[in-house]
Amino acid sequence: MSSQGSPTLDLDVRSRRTERRVAIAAAAMATMSPWLLERIDPTILAAASIAAGLAVALGFWRSGWIGTRYRLTRITWMADGRWLLAAHGGNPVEAVLSSASRRGTGLAWLRWQAPHGHSILLTRGDLAAGELRRLVVRLGIDRLQAPAGIDFAAMDTPPGALKTWIRRSFLPVPVARTRR
Repeated sequence: MSSQGSPTLDLDVRSRRTERRVAIAAAAMATMSPWLLERIDPTILAAASIAAGLAVALGFWRSGWIGTRYRLTRITWMADGRWLLAAHGGNPVEAVLSSASRRGTGLAWLRWQAPHGHSILLTRGDLAAGELRRLVVRLGIDRLQAPAGIDFAAMDTPPGALKTWIRRSFLPVPVARTRR
């Protein structure tokens, strides 16, 4: 789904430091968490600690947040609503944006239905100036439009009430800013 007449949005997402920091922090917390169990043999705790840390790190590596094999380098949102995902050293793969994606004022967490189940976390420092804002605004516009094939007349809820519920439930509340 994409707005009619929207230009292709091509983003270079190689330098995503926030993603790497989140993954390392999660792996460190998983490694330390077994040590909260005081009454267990230290050898078992050490083994559980290593296993938990490796399991979390492996999951982040497989999703492309750590390492380079599965890491996305370029994402392209075509004008017709298709997404092209280019991983490090690989050919672009067509994907569908998942409804589990989230956006905020200064961040976007995008998940795709793709062969490797890619997801990325983008914050202000990860993209060139203005690119994150363009992405977040376009995601907001497209989320409020009716997806193709949905008949609001057949639903119990009118479209206006559905949009209001979506805005209140999932989207950040806009804050009025005054300039001085």
